[in-house]
Amino acid sequence: MPRVKHRVPSKLYVLYVLKQVFIVCLIAADVANILSAYAGGPEAIGSKIAFLTLMNSAISILLLLLISVLFYCECIKMARVSSLYFYFWLYLSAASIINLRTVMMHGTEKNFRQKIGEAAAALSFTGAVGLLMLHSFVGSVCTEPDKWTPPKEQLSFLVVPKPKPLCPQETASFLSFMFYSWFTRLSIKGLRKPVQFSDLWRLRSELRSACIMLKVENVWAKLLKKRTQRKSRKNSTPSLVRALAASAWSMFLISGAYHLASTLLGFLIPTFVSRLINFVEARNSGSATVYIWHGYLYAGVLTLLVILRTLFHQQHVHLNFSVGMNVRSAVVGLVYRKALRLSSRARQSYTIGEIVNLMSVDAMMLENTSVQLHALWETPLTTVICFVLAYNQLGWPVAISLAVAVSLIPLNTFIANKTKALQVKLMRFRDKRIKLLDQMFGGIKLVKMFAWEEAFKTRITKLRNQEVNYVRSIVYMNALIAVTMFCAPLFVSFVKLEEIDFMIHDNNDDIYILK
Repeated sequence: MPRVKHRVPSKLYVLYVLKQVFIVCLIAADVANILSAYAGGPEAIGSKIAFLTLMNSAISILLLLLISVLFYCECIKMARVSSLYFYFWLYLSAASIINLRTVMMHGTEKNFRQKIGEAAAALSFTGAVGLLMLHSFVGSVCTEPDKWTPPKEQLSFLVVPKPKPLCPQETASFLSFMFYSWFTRLSIKGLRKPVQFSDLWRLRSELRSACIMLKVENVWAKLLKKRTQRKSRKNSTPSLVRALAASAWSMFLISGAYHLASTLLGFLIPTFVSRLINFVEARNSGSATVYIWHGYLYAGVLTLLVILRTLFHQQHVHLNFSVGMNVRSAVVGLVYRKALRLSSRARQSYTIGEIVNLMSVDAMMLENTSVQLHALWETPLTTVICFVLAYNQLGWPVAISLAVAVSLIPLNTFIANKTKALQVKLMRFRDKRIKLLDQMFGGIKLVKMFAWEEAFKTRITKLRNQEVNYVRSIVYMNALIAVTMFCAPLFVSFVKLEEIDFMIHDNNDDIYILK
């Protein structure tokens, strides 16, 4: 076993030793499988089963040695353990449990080969389950510095935050991360007393605005460099979307993977509900032979699917809002830094109201847009899967229901365009109001001297009333979109029921039997 440096904490070293011990158990199990395959004499040596066992065990040993090296690297670097280990050890534990049960049930002859097989199954079960427990309930024991220092050459204007406790999410185990149990301690503290700012943990490095701005600025600098190299091309404006994507593209992809898993599980749940209903009907009617373990299997799988879908959906929501906050932080930071560097001539072109709106309203809209980007691929996928499942049940009349759903798209498009036009007008009046307020506060002495309070109040109130009217119209439009989204499933279901009723009454001699 390779030795690690003395600077590694004792808890992390003990965890590393336990992992290596369980890895040795798994390697010993593979070696025992090879001995068991070749312990049957000359006939077993040349058989295909022995050859496949040898290849399978050799690949498994190489993989385990690679994982052992990864454990060593994670220990000396005190890095966070990847969650992929949990899925791998979960699969290996399930396989080892099945293998152990099979060996114990069919092990009637206690010869040398059978004893080696039982020892291999026991070692495999011990190693896989032990590693699964370590990665499920024992988090990373990595130690990080108490303070995060920004790069002085680029972010020297930032104030280094005071030392704070490390966020428990950094060292949480996989199950703690999935079930948010690392947040329980703060919730209990909030029940006992109001949570103060000093009670919060220090923000993770990848979520700090300084770190996010640094990523965006580096990408923006590369885009500007490419633009200078391609001066001959027209419309070579750098893409702000590419620069913003650099701040949270990894979280966005992981969030999309969680959302895809949650969406697919949402379609599996009705399938198992249907199987469970068919099982209960068959058991009550007694028309066919049914096994009671089928019912337990369907109920267990259904419960597991509901739990997994909830966990995946919550992880998707958490990461999705983190992506939105990253985009908003990057936009606010970039606009604020640009506003500080504006020349006196440039300040005449951009009012204070426009700058404030960019940092507040526009940044918030970009945040909401990034949160809803997954709907671009989720909606077509959900529509196609629903249509296929409904077509298998009802046949071609499902196309009528699909046409009803598609007919609502032009209405929603019209409402969205109307909302966009109202939003543009709203921003204009908001810019005027903030500009007027800035002028009034800048010359407050003159306003007081000449008693212009009522005049400014009247103008500001008029602009505010117009702004409120546009806000009210936008709220009405959003409510109309919400009503159409709520009523669309009702319309589609109503049309489907009418189709079923028509099919039953139109075919009295050959009634469709719904599956």
